[in-house]
Amino acid sequence: EFESPVPHPRGEGVLESLRRTLGVGQDTAYVPTVATWLLEGIARRDWHVILADFDQLPDGLRGLNGPVVQSKRHGANTVHSGIFSAPLGSADIFFPTDFVRLQSLWTHLSGRQATTVKHSNFCARYADLERTQCLLGYNPMIDDYSNFSMFLSNWRS
Repeated sequence: EFESPVPHPRGEGVLESLRRTLGVGQDTAYVPTVATWLLEGIARRDWHVILADFDQLPDGLRGLNGPVVQSKRHGANTVHSGIFSAPLGSADIFFPTDFVRLQSLWTHLSGRQATTVKHSNFCARYADLERTQCLLGYNPMIDDYSNFSMFLSNWRS
């Protein structure tokens, strides 16, 4: 049994917290250990952090934060049924980010506040949308990436 070195704000370890929040019949969770180590290192300094990633992915593997395993060969995409079902080195593995837990972990580690905003809201506030709008009015910065979020530490509105 593994114990998490990073305590959850409720006093339990990250792994114990994940185990408690898994749904009935759900016994798999993908834990972002590298993100945790990154935040542990950054939280000790007075740095500001902006992170961007997908908050949800279609066709993910079963489990909490289940990844998408995908390969492309001769122009055709293949979504694999498991991490080890693709030939070694032939597939990309994409993990969604659980921004609610990431924000909670950041606050616990750093003692500072953070927020998460959807990509379209971030762009609406900070981007020059006239420069990204297509001739027919379509704007990929607003109209695409609906499953993309931004994590902002020490946020001041």
